[in-house]
Amino acid sequence: MEAVKIKEIAYSSTWPIRHKVMWPDKALDYIKLPKDLEGKHFGAFRKNQLVGVVSVFMEQDSAQFRKLAVLAKFQGKGYGKRLLQCVIDHCKAMDVQRLWCNARKDKIGFYLAFDMVQTGQEFSKGGTDFEVLELKLNTMSLKSKNTALLMVDVQKGFENEIYWGGNRNNKNAEENCGFLLKLWRDYNLPIFHIKHASKNPNSPLHPTKPGFAFHSSIEPLDKEPIIVKDVNSAFIGTDLEKTLGNNNIGSLVVVGLTTNHCISTTVRMAGNLGFETFVISDATATFDRVGVDGQKYSAEVIHQTTLASLHQEFATVLNTQQLTSLL
Repeated sequence: MEAVKIKEIAYSSTWPIRHKVMWPDKALDYIKLPKDLEGKHFGAFRKNQLVGVVSVFMEQDSAQFRKLAVLAKFQGKGYGKRLLQCVIDHCKAMDVQRLWCNARKDKIGFYLAFDMVQTGQEFSKGGTDFEVLELKLNTMSLKSKNTALLMVDVQKGFENEIYWGGNRNNKNAEENCGFLLKLWRDYNLPIFHIKHASKNPNSPLHPTKPGFAFHSSIEPLDKEPIIVKDVNSAFIGTDLEKTLGNNNIGSLVVVGLTTNHCISTTVRMAGNLGFETFVISDATATFDRVGVDGQKYSAEVIHQTTLASLHQEFATVLNTQQLTSLL
């Protein structure tokens, strides 16, 4: 990459590049921000030429960066990356806990390379689509928090797709569960296997049926506790909450089946009980459902809408790769 110097600049120095790169068809005032005077502003210089800018605005223990822009001639040469890394380093030094931005949808890949996480919060402005992305900073790792892995109902009975509605999504969910299970064992972190004992004698999950057994990818070790439930929530009729409290566990990662039933119910209760809770989107799965009006809803629609209802309300939704970066 070309030699580059990043340094703090005056807020007014950001305006020409913001205007030229982001909104050249608008008046200059369009790219000025009401809080420009309060922000920190950084510029990327090639020799003595200002070629890129970014602005950061503090909000107690969080910060938003805005108007990251690099002149077209210098894009793809690492200036944007250096600016964003400067912002991250600055925020870490200021003990910022959460860094976020409104990212253009067609540029999201750039931010994901810095482990920023998509929140699902989307909007449009001036004909351009945006999504809110965030990065957690200066927080304890999940490993240091002694985070527990809840393996919920990863049982053979869910192999009977027709019984549960058919057309299951996330066919590799058990594989991802097994990957996370091995990771938790390698880190010697707490693991709880939740097992559903259906009261319905016709259910594949009834204790008398072969489907009651755990899936082969996540067979518990002798030292790993097994908690048997007969309702959707792993907290009802069990000693799970008491056991977690006795072991000073305040953070949970929840995986298993099915997204809209036992995962959703367990996660909602965990959030209400005060646990920091994470749901892993590609280590959960569900099946098609028929609505009250007879309309069929695909497993993927059910899965995604359930996760959308849980995210930022009862839990944080991540995928397996994003989770491993937090350990």
